[in-house]
Amino acid sequence: MKKFIVILAVVAAVFMISGCASIYSASTTSISGAQIDKIGQATNIVWFGLFGTYNYPPAAQVAKDNGIKKIAFVDRYYKVGVFALWIEYTTVVTGE
Repeated sequence: MKKFIVILAVVAAVFMISGCASIYSASTTSISGAQIDKIGQATNIVWFGLFGTYNYPPAAQVAKDNGIKKIAFVDRYYKVGVFALWIEYTTVVTGE
């Protein structure tokens, strides 16, 4: 029984550490070497699997809201909250 509790504690620690270890980084140059002037981001959140929008924000709308006229890159990612109580869907648009 004592061994089971130790294993359970180690598994719980691994889950907590891995959930907090996500890092987002953005580059300021494109593959072609052109300078990127603007970065825009929008997030949709779904709570309890019921309330919210299960879709990424549209790239064209994110670009328009942030004054980006020429889109260079579009990144989309999602992040699951603690015990999957919420999910964040994010669109990041970079360009000029």
